[in-house]
Amino acid sequence: MALHWWQFWMLLKKSIARFSSMVGVIAPALSFAVRGSHPKRVAIAAAYLHLRLRLALSRRPLRRMSLLGTEVHFNDAHSFTFLFSELFFEEIYGGCEQPPATIIDCGSNIGMSILLFKSLWPKSKILGIEASPETFLLLKENVKTLHDVTIVNKAVSGRRGIVPFYSGPNSLLSSTNALRGGGTEISVEAVPLSDFIDDSIDLLKTDIEGSEIDAFAELEASGKMPLIRQMFIEYHHHLPGEMPGLSSFLGRLERCGFDYELAACLPSRSGSFQDIFIRAKRND
Repeated sequence: MALHWWQFWMLLKKSIARFSSMVGVIAPALSFAVRGSHPKRVAIAAAYLHLRLRLALSRRPLRRMSLLGTEVHFNDAHSFTFLFSELFFEEIYGGCEQPPATIIDCGSNIGMSILLFKSLWPKSKILGIEASPETFLLLKENVKTLHDVTIVNKAVSGRRGIVPFYSGPNSLLSSTNALRGGGTEISVEAVPLSDFIDDSIDLLKTDIEGSEIDAFAELEASGKMPLIRQMFIEYHHHLPGEMPGLSSFLGRLERCGFDYELAACLPSRSGSFQDIFIRAKRND
């Protein structure tokens, strides 16, 4: 039976859409495999493409995959795919002149940042801190075969005590900010960041969904900022219901002797939430 012109047009549109989607998946992986700086970039790109293929073909929910010799567990495959691409392909945690021997990872989530750090610097000792009890179970499973990794199920804050914590179902996003985290509220134990710093730290990474202002204010007051050599900070700008504090946050880094670089994409509307990545290093 001959196709009407509109049927042919619809088939053509679907084919073009599928091709564009395929290119959108393959291109970043191939670019990373060719131009990336990670020593295992080809294996990482292959694992990502295998993940996307399984997502496209599998009729059952995907809950785990093998990455760099580690079995990685997750509760939502699409959120995990975004996290995989962001951490590995964008290489936001690059730029360390020397391999860090000691790392504190605040906001470890399911452990992808720890896996990345260990693949880059296998001799490093890492402390991972994650507030969400549900996410912490996945983190514990994902790092159990990694050497010199310690994990703690607490929230990093500017004070000690029990705080409300919010998340959504099967979400990798959680926060002490109700409008940021989600509709499910629980209580978690919060501790000051300075509690974890008693000696020199080569690298501090934080992604604590809005708690960074209070956490770093306490850290400065504790006098322990000079113990940190380099930091990767995800700053959450224009959080719902909170006053902007970026200028004072950057001023704190400067007072404590840090130089920094910023990276961010402009939001679609002025005043909208914005993720700002800060790479900071001591001047001395």
